Amino acid sequence: MNNLGDRLQVKNLEAVKAVTDNGDSSALDLDGLDGEIAVIVDVKNEAGTLPTLALKLQHCETSGGSYTDVTGGGFTSYAAVASVQKISLNRGELHRYVKLNRVIGGTDDPEYLLSAKVLGVNKYQD
Repeated sequence: MNNLGDRLQVKNLEAVKAVTDNGDSSALDLDGLDGEIAVIVDVKNEAGTLPTLALKLQHCETSGGSYTDVTGGGFTSYAAVASVQKISLNRGELHRYVKLNRVIGGTDDPEYLLSAKVLGVNKYQD
């Protein structure tokens, strides 16, 4: 079976945007995805002195509930170098909703361009 055909889904966890402060992405509903998923983040530093960016995935059963860290959901911290990173997770071990949490450090107004995607396979065929 070719899972990378019509069943592969690409969902925006965080559309391309400039980030300058701590915060979270909007909640992303993983309902309908099955098996292994990949979370891909693409980051580029745009400004700041000694900038740092820490990213981690958090999850919850409801979109507006209290989110907790996903085991194995952390990314290597970013500095002033552009980088693309991927983590793979088992959808069955995640709650229904996920968010990407970010913590920015540094001086002189650190800023990053950030994009994050979730890739997964539909549980059911249309």
